[in-house]
Amino acid sequence: MAIDLDINTRLDEAQFLTNFDYSIDEWGAMTASQFGGYYDIWALRDKVVNYDCWYRATNIIIRLITLNRGVDTYISVHQKSIPPDHPLIPVDSAFGGTAIYQIKYINGCSYSGYQSHQICEHVPFNLCVTRNKGQIFINPKFQVD
Repeated sequence: MAIDLDINTRLDEAQFLTNFDYSIDEWGAMTASQFGGYYDIWALRDKVVNYDCWYRATNIIIRLITLNRGVDTYISVHQKSIPPDHPLIPVDSAFGGTAIYQIKYINGCSYSGYQSHQICEHVPFNLCVTRNKGQIFINPKFQVD
């Protein structure tokens, strides 16, 4: 289990246990959602957000566009509220402040926050989990603060 202790002020046991409402044969990792809008776009990779949002947001400044506009374009637009009754959301990478992993899918995986530039450390780890055939989901019932 990976947890961001700077921000998680409300970890609810009942919400945590919702991860086990789903067969453990169906998932390699369950990641948290939030009580407000989903904030962790840097760690998110799916069919829509298949890029490093902060890399794009900061590099757009080079093209004479403000950082605020870059954040609006590549980050804020994706920070939506996810209702707790929404089905599991399949992703290639996510974190959301808390994630639980099945050991069998993390073999050979490691956290790394740098490639040719600073990256979200959860992305290479989660991509390794998916290469190891572990499916990753955002669990809307598993909400943290």
